[in-house]
Amino acid sequence: MGIQKAYILLRLQELEEANGGYVGTDTNNVAKELEVTYRALQKRLKEWLKTEPAFANFHYLGKHRPTITLNECAEMKERVSVNPLEVKRHICSDLNEKRAAIGKKSVAKTTFYRGIGQPHVLNSARIRHINGLSEQGSRYRQSSKKTFRHVSSSKYRQLSW
Repeated sequence: MGIQKAYILLRLQELEEANGGYVGTDTNNVAKELEVTYRALQKRLKEWLKTEPAFANFHYLGKHRPTITLNECAEMKERVSVNPLEVKRHICSDLNEKRAAIGKKSVAKTTFYRGIGQPHVLNSARIRHINGLSEQGSRYRQSSKKTFRHVSSSKYRQLSW
């Protein structure tokens, strides 16, 4: 079928209106529709974005579509700022209930904790462990330079502050 500039322009306009931009998976889907390689479409699109004024206002949003919307992120931040002592797990479960009601997948815990700016529970447990607050046998030992080395087999991983 070949790469048709008018068709690409139309599809990118539709994606811009619907999602505020296009992602890499969108261009991959268009390439499959046109029966051309992804690389060939990317090469042409890169050229058109530089030279054609009709293509200049499109926004590339990244490789994949974000799993969480801006409204959901704003709601999470607002709930944390209004009540910082609220259990984060409750915010996450409320968010996932709303997403389930409209037929979306639930938000992963790591995505949720990254969205509110708090380290994930597993990361905070590792930090407590490194700081010596764990009651189990320590896998870390302190050297003289205030760095910790992970003691396992023959590999050392340095953690510095």
